[in-house]
Amino acid sequence: MKVFIISSLIALACAGMAQAQQPQEAKINMAGIKGSFKFTPLAGKLKGAKVTVSIEKGLTKKFAVMPNVGFQYHIHLNRVGPGNDCMATGGHLDPTNVGKHGNLLPSMTGAIKQFEYVDDQLEFTGKATTIVGRSVVIHNNGTRVACANLLPVKQPIKIGRKKNKGILGGL
Repeated sequence: MKVFIISSLIALACAGMAQAQQPQEAKINMAGIKGSFKFTPLAGKLKGAKVTVSIEKGLTKKFAVMPNVGFQYHIHLNRVGPGNDCMATGGHLDPTNVGKHGNLLPSMTGAIKQFEYVDDQLEFTGKATTIVGRSVVIHNNGTRVACANLLPVKQPIKIGRKKNKGILGGL
């Protein structure tokens, strides 16, 4: 009986960790800005993520207050408020005081080619440090211009073809 209980607890802990380590993505589509920020946990590590950023449109040099500096993006503490209220996202998630996350240099078309990098400080667990349940905000010289909630990435459902032999045995 004790072995069963311990095995069950270990299985639950592993399932919780697997769920917490699920990739997260913010899909922004507001104010003429469309893009995504995906955070994929590093395999076999408790901390760190591969970050993939892709902007389809909206971040033009004409729109940028400081075209040579560009736009900034950050993970924010809270979720986006009702009516896409970016102010409801609160302050930046920055538990180690290193100024997360980065710049997006504007282009003439407003698109920014997809790029990736590894951030070894991001976490998918821990109440004060996790990115799970938070949001991403794009700033234009400090003004919040677009935002989206970080949500678990939907994994594709694998559908296998099974032969249905039915009553006639597949004849």
